[in-house]
Amino acid sequence: MRAPLRATLSVVLAALAIECSGSMPPAQTVNGVRIDHAAPPPSARALGAVEAVDGHGCGLLGTLGTYDGAAALLSQRARALGADFVQVTSVKEPVATHECVEKTYALKGVAYRVQHETPLVRAAPTSSAR
Repeated sequence: MRAPLRATLSVVLAALAIECSGSMPPAQTVNGVRIDHAAPPPSARALGAVEAVDGHGCGLLGTLGTYDGAAALLSQRARALGADFVQVTSVKEPVATHECVEKTYALKGVAYRVQHETPLVRAAPTSSAR
């Protein structure tokens, strides 16, 4: 009877851990840059790593950061590289530690330029027959 109790307890603890870990926001477009946790389209070209931190400080004197604030900063940095897509690789939310409540919200990712295929427009042949 102990084995089923352990299995049930493990499932409950795992569900609580997932619920308390926060949810990943859905993909969004900020200032023309797609911010997503998913991989970029196959035609995308990597431009480099980008990071952004919203909020600062600790405890009562700090300013609480948000995902939206960090995403806006991330999109600005990505656009400066010529990117239009960022794959988010790391999210660090504000957290309470033994020393204080850290208020920063940090995002890390890889900036990409998606190669939009443009159809070739061929000029109509000119006829010089009169």
